[in-house]
Amino acid sequence: MQASRPGFFSEKAKRTGAPPISYLMAAAVTNKDLISLAAGLVDYASLPAEETRAAVEALLVDPERARQALQYGTTEGLTRLREQVLDRYLDGPARRALTVDDVVIGTGSQQLLYLVAEELLDPGDIVFLPAPSYFVFMGALESMGARPVGIPMDEALLFEMGERICNVERAIVVRDGRTRATDTLPDFFFNVPIADGPQMGRKLDRKKFEKMKDEYYRLRGWDVKTGLPKRRTLEELDMKDVADYLGKQKKLAPESEE
Repeated sequence: MQASRPGFFSEKAKRTGAPPISYLMAAAVTNKDLISLAAGLVDYASLPAEETRAAVEALLVDPERARQALQYGTTEGLTRLREQVLDRYLDGPARRALTVDDVVIGTGSQQLLYLVAEELLDPGDIVFLPAPSYFVFMGALESMGARPVGIPMDEALLFEMGERICNVERAIVVRDGRTRATDTLPDFFFNVPIADGPQMGRKLDRKKFEKMKDEYYRLRGWDVKTGLPKRRTLEELDMKDVADYLGKQKKLAPESEE
């Protein structure tokens, strides 16, 4: 953790250094010959300037909509957008149990990481992280006064961690009603051809999409017919507690399918 810096009044300000992302972004912007793998700048030539202009014009053409767009909104985010987030990511009972008051729209990962850290951490708390770790989150921990402890990672551990993350995410959405049938994309992607670019005129094929899901479920070790996790897969990842929980909820793949 960074030592206290002079010239600041609060303890939080003293222990919080300049975010590393600020330096990395500045270096990438000012040096045109630098290819930065740390600061994810958008490809300059593909920035949608014309599309953005057209969208803004369409938004501002109606005076009432224009005033609404230019006025302050709610801190949590646009209500309609939060409703669409719920509709997109939740199904069944879980969707009915939640309202827009349970959703917050952030401006990016950094803001949301700081909000999570403020909610969960007190000064002096210990946080275990993979080493190397995401440096933006390290800045949030530093600001909160938490003490990060790195756990050395090799390639095998990183892959195992990724598998565990994917299976935890799957367990959450399956618990909340996700099935193979709802593991899909909006009709737009299947019905409307791409308007321009290298893939112009193409659209997704439903049969190929379903075949892709078969392959993806097999690679993940999930049940192909239902999209549900298999007990064997979870237990191999030392996630027996998750398997037991999903089993009680009847959200595990049938034993006969394993």
